[in-house]
Amino acid sequence: DRAPLSPHGGGTPRSKVALLSLSFTVRGDDAFVGISERLGQVVAPQPVGDADCSALVHSDPCVCVLSSRELPWEPHPARPASVIKILSRRDNGDPAVTLRWIHGPGSQLGGGVVPEGLRFREFAYVLEGEMWLSVAGHPPLLVPAGGFIEASSQARWTARSDYPGAAGATVLHWCIREGVMLLSDSVKESRTRILS
Repeated sequence: DRAPLSPHGGGTPRSKVALLSLSFTVRGDDAFVGISERLGQVVAPQPVGDADCSALVHSDPCVCVLSSRELPWEPHPARPASVIKILSRRDNGDPAVTLRWIHGPGSQLGGGVVPEGLRFREFAYVLEGEMWLSVAGHPPLLVPAGGFIEASSQARWTARSDYPGAAGATVLHWCIREGVMLLSDSVKESRTRILS
């Protein structure tokens, strides 16, 4: 989780092992919708940087690095059958970017009632496992690892993994406000300065 205009990247020596990364950058402040806000619930303020110490790899005012493997699973604020790992919070403590384990009949994405006037785009990336995606008016489809979902707050959809023998799915999940721009790589490059 990196603050705008903060130095990052590079390093010597460079890694000899390749990696697969997923990154997203937004333009503007307060772009992310918190979980409790999305569900119309009051947010209980929590101190920023309250991540489990064993999961914290690096933290300063510009960059926070967590090991998601070391983060504890926590109950979802509104769905007791679901568990989440909180990767990033809004300033008011509301979880904004989370890992979710989708498994069993009470554990799902989407399908929630959105408070009047709140509009957002919802994103889910399947890291491991697989799950069924149901969209109103369409037959269900299986979303495997590497599958990506983007939905508006008006969309009627659910993603679940409660079919017989399902192992479940670990999903990276976040929402951004309607109209917030996701910056392209070329725009990001035009704003990047190489530090020597």
